[in-house]
Amino acid sequence: MAERPARTVALVEHHPRYWPDAQGAAEELRRVLGDVEVFLLVDPDGTWEAACAVVPADFRPARWVQARRLPAGDYASSSVDGLPAERLLERADGRPPFLIAASEAPTGEGEYEPGGETFGLSTRLGEQAGLHRIGVNVDVIRPGERSTKYHWHHQEEECFLVLSGSGLLQVGERTYRVGPGDFFAKTEGPERAHQFVNDGDHDLRIVTIGEHRGDVVEYPPPPWRPGAPYPVP
Repeated sequence: MAERPARTVALVEHHPRYWPDAQGAAEELRRVLGDVEVFLLVDPDGTWEAACAVVPADFRPARWVQARRLPAGDYASSSVDGLPAERLLERADGRPPFLIAASEAPTGEGEYEPGGETFGLSTRLGEQAGLHRIGVNVDVIRPGERSTKYHWHHQEEECFLVLSGSGLLQVGERTYRVGPGDFFAKTEGPERAHQFVNDGDHDLRIVTIGEHRGDVVEYPPPPWRPGAPYPVP
């Protein structure tokens, strides 16, 4: 067991397709960051969850390299796949795992495949705090970007609250202007296929809440893609 201070880390999370092994994730970190010391975060069973490296507090995540704040506390130390590994045992501030600061949740660029279109930044609050049946994210859509691929769910409901900025919401065949305080409720089914578009000069920040049912997602032809003229509400 070792006492660690609070740290900001860049991380590459375990992914069954793109980053299935710890050494590969560590190499991706070194490719992006240079010659850094990499350690793993592991779960109670000792299975690695992410490869990490300490970075400055103002580090900006990019592509598959995310960022988060590790709280100060007591960490168990071990070794996995030839890399040092850590697991948080007890926070220094005494908080339980279901009460976190937003900075402690992983923040990364939305991306469907390495090198593809990016969809702003997403902070996965609900997952980090232990929610399994619903997702709660804070999404930041930068100017000229859309929030996601235009899509609809067969079973899952979602809802969205605009926190700041302004932009466009495309639902079905309609486009609406949205701003702070606007709330969009999306039921399942093709009638509310949707995406947000940031046509402004400032970030568009949205709280996104959705179910985790593992259902089928459909991706119809999008009414707007980056680089095209912005739609008119």
